[in-house]
Formats: sequence, structure tokens, C-alpha cells
Amino acid sequence: MDPDHTYRSIYENLPHGVVLLDREGDVLTLNRVALNILSPALQSPVVAGHNLLPGVPQPHRDALRQLMRRVFAGGTGSLQFQLVAPSGEGRWMEFHAAPLRDAGGGLPTLLGVLQDVTETRSTVEALRTSEELHRLLADNSNDLITLREIDGTPIYSSPSFGRLMGRAPAESLELLLERFHPDDQEMGRQAWKEVVQGKARYTTFRYQHLDGKWHWLEAWGTLVPYRGRSCVLSVSRDITRRKQAEELLHESQKMEAIGALAGGIAHDFNNVLAGILGNVGLALEELDPAHAVSSHLQQIQKSALRGRKLVQQILAFARRQPKRLAQAALGPLVRDAVDMLRTTLPSSVQLELALDPRPVWAVVDPTQVAQVVMNLVMNAWQALPDGTGRIEVGIEPLLLDPAQAQVLRKLAAGPHVHLWVRDNGVGMDEPTRARIFEPFFTTKPAGCGTGLGLSVTNGIVSEHQGDIAVDSCPGAGSTFHVYLPACTMPAATDEPAPPAEAGRGHGERILYVDDDDVIVMMVEAMLRRLGYRARAFNDAQQLLELMRADPDATDLVVTDFNMSKLSGLDVAHELARIRPGLPVIIVSGHITAQLERDAAQAGVRALLHKQDLAEELGPVLQRILHPDAPA
Repeated sequence: MDPDHTYRSIYENLPHGVVLLDREGDVLTLNRVALNILSPALQSPVVAGHNLLPGVPQPHRDALRQLMRRVFAGGTGSLQFQLVAPSGEGRWMEFHAAPLRDAGGGLPTLLGVLQDVTETRSTVEALRTSEELHRLLADNSNDLITLREIDGTPIYSSPSFGRLMGRAPAESLELLLERFHPDDQEMGRQAWKEVVQGKARYTTFRYQHLDGKWHWLEAWGTLVPYRGRSCVLSVSRDITRRKQAEELLHESQKMEAIGALAGGIAHDFNNVLAGILGNVGLALEELDPAHAVSSHLQQIQKSALRGRKLVQQILAFARRQPKRLAQAALGPLVRDAVDMLRTTLPSSVQLELALDPRPVWAVVDPTQVAQVVMNLVMNAWQALPDGTGRIEVGIEPLLLDPAQAQVLRKLAAGPHVHLWVRDNGVGMDEPTRARIFEPFFTTKPAGCGTGLGLSVTNGIVSEHQGDIAVDSCPGAGSTFHVYLPACTMPAATDEPAPPAEAGRGHGERILYVDDDDVIVMMVEAMLRRLGYRARAFNDAQQLLELMRADPDATDLVVTDFNMSKLSGLDVAHELARIRPGLPVIIVSGHITAQLERDAAQAGVRALLHKQDLAEELGPVLQRILHPDAPA
């Protein structure tokens, strides 16, 4: 067998392209595979004498020249470079080069083994790009992504774990579950079992951060194939803020429900108070002030007035109305809040009031200041062991010097109001003191508070440009200090005007309607005593039938708002059809902003709080019936 023929046959049938080059890059010879690679790549036949270098763009051309120099110096090497055709289309080549010596041992040629790796390179590049993209997404996601063996051993965890949880994922299933809230651990164990059994599972749970805080997480877990085995993939998201927002919404809805309930209770209770105050007032007018019964009636009147004030405070807290700032003396505000709290706290709590005799004024929302006092006192009560102990509420003017203001941070030096609430309860350690104003933080057992009271208090104080501080240590009780910017007391008028007496009528005709018989009788007697010709009804339909029969039967109508068959607005609308321009007054135990708008649209002349009828009805009638009379 001819050796040359054998070598030529092997040379032509190799699966890779083989090319021989001289020092200048000219092709000396090439096999069929090399021809099939190079000619399409360069879009021209490659034959002996063809120089490859012009088809190699920079910087690959310089790299190829450097490889050729190394080979002709006796070395070897490999290189990936691009061949570019005149059309601009490029193909990637993988080139392995070695020296081919002649019979005398010289190095006249370069032996190159050539392979077109364009498709392979594209596949590898696509895979690399995909991996980089997925790693970029996983590494920068705020979701917590983990891949674990079915026994809980971690395979992969996203860097977000360290960023959001303060530490790496647990190294085992048991350690993972130990970081769950105790109330959620059994649920977490059951969820893992279901996922391992092939069921995708969504769940929410509390997970402990390295700093000890509990974070709410929602997690989705499923079984996935990985390198020939089944593993658990979980994607978790921190939903703590969403949970807090949901809790705030729940609290807001609860307050709205309380407000609606309070409004209904207030209407009924104010009916009772109106009957008591009106009839007591009528009885006192009939009696000689020296009569033995007069003092008892005055005590009934005093208690009813306290009840009326209590209803007004309950409504103010339940309405959650916008902040309304005004100059106010804080001493009376604090005293009223403490008086209301005394009816709430058990007898085992000694609630004391320490008011500085000097005037204390500030620009505040009175309702919100009362809420601050109530929140702090209720917090102090809950800190008393077994609910028994002493709470002191105090207020005083305070001139903050620059050093004190710097400690409080939020305040400037100058005149302030210092309000404090002190208890002799269990006290707090430093970690607890550092977190007491966080929303939803509470040391009370589950179901015994929302953790919002002190957070709301801090928000109110901040909105008033003030600051709040606390002194406390375990076993020594706590003192909460509230500092608010003070204002000067308004200038007093030269001589306060005497209270206006209820104007008397001159026989004008008044119709009154209410479905409460006690109020009907009381208002009718009151109107007659004021000098009016009064007629009262306990059925709105009877009043309307009278007006339809004789539209000029009265000079003014007073109607209750909340009646069983027709509302006061219904009566006002019907009277406007029967006799346009007839003055109408609506009385209600709970006047809302909506009622004010609806009454104005119906042409109602005035709205009266039912509990204020005894004092307000006479002056309002005079103002409407005799607008030109001197005030």
C-alpha cells in the first residue's frame, strides 16, 4: 500500500478542516472539510495561495498573527476568531495550530485544525445570557428565593435573604421551622409535607428577623426537577407593610362602625337627656328657689348636663374628624378627659390630677389632646400589676432651655406645655422602650390590644409640632412626657356680655312633631311658657294633614329628624310643597355633616341639638321669626 496515498486519504477524510499556512498566512493546501468551511465563510473559493488574514477583522487579526509567530517559533496554540465575508456576514472559527517540520527539521509550514463553531458559540452565548439574566433577577429581587432538597438542605438561596432577613437561610428544615412564629410552626411543617408530596402550596406566616422582629411573609412552594431529582422551590415575599396597612384599615373600619353605633346611641340618649333637662328646667321655674325640692332638681340637672357632655366627647372621638386647631386652655381639657376616665377605670386604680395653677395655653385640636391623655392613661392602666395601682396626670408651663431642646431633638428652645402621665406599674427595659412607638408593637398577649395606642399618640404629638419622651425601668413604673409649643393666653375682653335670655314669643303659632311622647309634652309646655301658641304631635302624618287642610295654620314648624315613619327631612320637603317659604327647624340628637348638607338643600332654617333644646330653642325662634329685632 502506498503510504502517501494512505496519508492523503486520512487527510481528506478527517472530520475537521485541516489547512497548511506559510509565514504570511497564505494557504499552501487544505482538505475538503476546510474548503467547505472557509469558502462559504468568505463567500469565495479558497485555494492554494489564498491569504486568510484579510478576512479576519481586528482585533482577531493581530491575535492570529501572534499565534502564527508563536507556532513558527516552535510552539502551539489555539484561538477563536471571526472570518468576515465581503457582505459583512461573520462566522466563528476555532483554530488549533502546531508547527510542521520538514525533513531537515526546519519549520516551513503551520498545520492548522479548523472547526466552524458559530452555532455552538451562539448556543453557549444564549445560555450564558439566560443564566446572567436569571441570576440578575434572582440576585436583585426583593423576593426570597430558595431551592432545597426534600430534607430541607439548602441548594440555592437568593442574596435578598441577607438583605431582608439579616441572615442566611436556615441550614436544615428544623432550624427553618424554629424561625417561624410558634403559632405558625405546625402550619409550616404541614405545608412542607404537602409540597414534598407534589402539591403546590401558598401560605402566610411570621418569620423572625435577626434583630428579633417578626416579619409577615407570604410563600409559594412547589416540587421541581433539578439534576435528576425532585427539589422544593419556594418564593417568599415580605408583606409586613401590607399586613400593617390591612390592620390600619380594619381599625379604621372598626372606628367607623363605632362612630355609627355611637351616633345611634347618642340620638336615643340625647332624647332622654332632652326630656330630663327640659322637664327639670320647667320644674325649677315653677318652684321657689328656697323650696326643699329645688336643690334636688338642681343635682338632677347637673348630672344630666354631665351626661350630655359625656355623649359629646364620645361622638368627638368616634367621628375621627380632621384636625381643627385653635387656641385652647389645656388645663380644663385635661381635667375633662380625666373626669371621663374616672368613670372607665376600675376602683382599684387611683387616678390623680396635678394641674399647675398657672394658665397653660397652646394651639391644639382639643379632641386630639384629649385622645392623647386617654391613650396614655389606658396604657398606664395596662402596665399596672393586676390592674391595681396609681396613675398621675399632670400639666405645667415649661421654658425649655437650648440644652433641653437639643435632647428632645424635635423642639426649639422657648415656652412649652409639659403634660405627663406617671404610673407605678411594671416598667420597661431598654429594648422595649426603643420600640414602644412602633405601629402594632405590643407586650400584651394576643387579643389584648392592637399596639396602635402609643403609635397614634406619637403621631398626634408630632402633628402638633411637639415631642414625646419616656422614663422607665423594670419594676419602677413609667412616666410619659409630652411637650407642646405654648402660645400666649388670648386677651380678655373688657367686660363679658351677660348671657342672653331666651326671647319670648308674642302669640306666634308653632307646630312641633316628635315620636317621643315625653319630648312632645315637654316641648309643648316649654313653647307655651315662652309665649307661643303651641300645638304638638307625635305623628308626622297628622301634622301634614293639618297643613294640607289649612296651609296658614302655623308660623313655624319644629320637627324631630329621626322618627319611625317620616324623617324630619321628609317633613321639610312636604311642607315646602304645601307652603313654600314656611320656616322649618329640625332637631336631632346627632347632627352629621351629611344632615347639614341635606337640610341646607331642603331650605331648613336651623338645626338644633336635641339635648340643647331647653337653652337654644327660644333664641333660635326669635332669630327666625323676628330677624330685625335687636340681639
